[in-house]
Amino acid sequence: LLAGGNGIEIKNSRDIVLRNNAISCFQIGIGVHDYDGESLTRPLSPLAPDDADGSHAIAKGNTIYRAQQRWDVDKRSSVTGQPAR
Repeated sequence: LLAGGNGIEIKNSRDIVLRNNAISCFQIGIGVHDYDGESLTRPLSPLAPDDADGSHAIAKGNTIYRAQQRWDVDKRSSVTGQPAR
């Protein structure tokens, strides 16, 4: 993945597996984040407050090049496998 800004961003997701990605970007390689607050009030298919949480991912064999920050993981989110912070 060649990106001018951020590489991969995950929000409000569970059981995501990030495996063998090669990411070249300028800002954040992989971001694992909480839900987007606007998702609770969007007019089409809003996110239920009970389902809003951090993300949980498994990462193996990812390579991140030229990133100012390799990983950005919110407090309520987690990544297992590779260093998350």
